[in-house]
Amino acid sequence: MKQILLGCAAALALSLAVPLAAQADDPAAQNAAVAHAARVRADADLARTQQATKAAISDSAHSQQAAVTASADSQKTAISHSADVRTHRIATVSKRRQHAIALAAQARKDRIARQAAAEKKAQDLVARKVTSTPHLGILGGSNGGLLMGVEFTEHPEMWGAVVIQVPLLDMLSYEHLSAGASWVGEYGSVSVPAERAFLASISPYNQLKPDVKYPVPLIFTTTKDDRVGPVHARKFAAKMEEFHEPFFYDEITEGGHGAGADNRQEARTRAEYFTYLMMKIMN
Repeated sequence: MKQILLGCAAALALSLAVPLAAQADDPAAQNAAVAHAARVRADADLARTQQATKAAISDSAHSQQAAVTASADSQKTAISHSADVRTHRIATVSKRRQHAIALAAQARKDRIARQAAAEKKAQDLVARKVTSTPHLGILGGSNGGLLMGVEFTEHPEMWGAVVIQVPLLDMLSYEHLSAGASWVGEYGSVSVPAERAFLASISPYNQLKPDVKYPVPLIFTTTKDDRVGPVHARKFAAKMEEFHEPFFYDEITEGGHGAGADNRQEARTRAEYFTYLMMKIMN
């Protein structure tokens, strides 16, 4: 049996070797085989290239989709954050404004209370015959100068003398004069109707009327007042002059928001105050 199998294998090898030998001797067959192998390799390369291209296109599409999704999410987050910031800012501004309005309202109440207290004390002095109106004088500066202006215009019959120092007097324009814009929280703003009405009611410059018997005031200011400024006093004096009302006016060059730049100047200014008061209420 073993010999029969070996014999069959030898016959098969011989049958295969003859065509291969014949093919090796045929150049045309060799060329055809080479061309066929080249086509096979080319087809395989093309298939691999097409597959790689499809994979790259698929990856690119996925990447683009992921980028678009990430960009959309980022935009949504940015828009949401911006909206939250705006809402917070609006709420903060609203709270600050409400707080400022509350402070201004309280300041108005306090100012009215102080004015009422001063008037009550003056009336008590007259009622108890400690003094009389012609011998009663008042003096105040800055915010106190505003109080002097209010008393001067609202109750001119109560005072024999009024010293108005470095004052606030035009309360409808104060926001635009010197440092006035920084006091809106205290006095209120003309841009708010209710606050404008209050400011108009206490503005000595606007409440000054012709044909009213006012006491003769002493109005004092300084050219270099960098807080209130000299404009309030100048306008008030000019209006009194327009109404042909008598008054004393003194404006020194130095001194800032006070009585003078040094002790000598302050002493001179205070001497002027007391000279005026002696002349008006002690004569």
